[in-house]
Amino acid sequence: DPGVHMRILVVDDDAEILRLVALLLRSDGREVITASGPAEAKALSRERVFDLLLTDIDMEGSPVGITLASDLMASSPTLRVILMSGSGPRQGIPPTLPFLAKPFTRDELVKVVAEVFRNEPTAGATA
Repeated sequence: DPGVHMRILVVDDDAEILRLVALLLRSDGREVITASGPAEAKALSRERVFDLLLTDIDMEGSPVGITLASDLMASSPTLRVILMSGSGPRQGIPPTLPFLAKPFTRDELVKVVAEVFRNEPTAGATA
């Protein structure tokens, strides 16, 4: 089953959002590591390989999530990214990156994560 063994890095400066998102994703059997900001996320990404980055856009008073995503994708070309924000749609978000508006439901989260991996070559085709 694609995505079951995926390792997800969730980055948000809101501890409650981190806790809830991690709980929701772990309930589907995924490995979830959390970081409270870009510096911690970059350190974690140097220690291990992640399949998915789910990051808040606005942290520490600026849209550092987009820069974080760009930096991590540059060093890990297979990394998938989902951006999230409670500030609504923003200018400057690359149109190719999935976006989750906060607050979101468990179903919305699961759907976006599944869509990101739908075109994965190892998913296997079923007729």
